[in-house]
Order: sequence, then structure tokens, then C-alpha cells
Amino acid sequence: MKVAPTRHRQKIGEAQVTKLVELMGHSWREAGRESTGLDGYIEIVRGGLLSGQIIGVQIKSGRSFLTTYKKARDISRRLPIHRRKIKLRTAHLTYFKECRFPVIVVLHDPNSDNVFWGAVALDSSSAFPVPNTLDRFAARSLARVTDLWHSN
Repeated sequence: MKVAPTRHRQKIGEAQVTKLVELMGHSWREAGRESTGLDGYIEIVRGGLLSGQIIGVQIKSGRSFLTTYKKARDISRRLPIHRRKIKLRTAHLTYFKECRFPVIVVLHDPNSDNVFWGAVALDSSSAFPVPNTLDRFAARSLARVTDLWHSN
């Protein structure tokens, strides 16, 4: 049986996101292999307690998703934040906007193992910006995504 060449890169990206979410103290929920749409969910933890606030997560792994492809070793240093955008299909973007909870799109760079993210908004386009870095210090930024979504 043949293995898809992108399968390993995808699994590594998912593992890196899982690790980072758990390091920052939030809870990661994998959507499951049978699922289509989102890859998983982050549940925000506040004061050691699950908050019930969920963020849907779509993970893209690989530089081929970048609108501006760079061969540099570390795109976090070589690609300016305002040019760090990925390509999303219109159907996916429409689906993310229809969700009843906030959704973020995550880009895993397998060359540097860095992870970047951006929150989906009603005015998001298919050239989707991922200006934020997902690391163990991003806990507050992710909590703000749910706070803003629930305030609207």
C-alpha cells in the first residue's frame, strides 16, 4: 500500500501544534481521522480550569501553502510578517466563517519547526495572513481570540 508523500509532513505538523498547545497550558482535542473540515480544537484553560471556550484549528504543513515561497532556512526571520500569507480555498474559508466558534488557521514550517497562525474573520480572503507565532507564550493571544469572538 502506497503512503502519500505529504502524510509524514502533515503528521509532524499536527504533533508540533499538539505539543505547543499543551506547553502553553491549554487543551488540544484532535478532530479524528474520519473528520473532514477542521483538524482539531483548542479548549482554553483559565486558572487551571477548562473554560468551555473552543477554538477550531485548521493545520497546514509545508511552505508550499505560502503565497510567497521562500527557500530561506527560517521564514520567521526572512519573510516579513505582512507578507506571511498562505493560500486557502474559498470553500474552506466559507466553512470556517460559518462555524459557531472562532477558527484559526495554522502554518507549520517543517524546515524550521516554527508554527504561525491567524484568526479567521468575516473579511478574511483566500490570501490568508498568519502573522502570529504559535509558541508556549501564545496562551494569552489565543484566549483573546475567544474573548473577542464571544463579545461580538
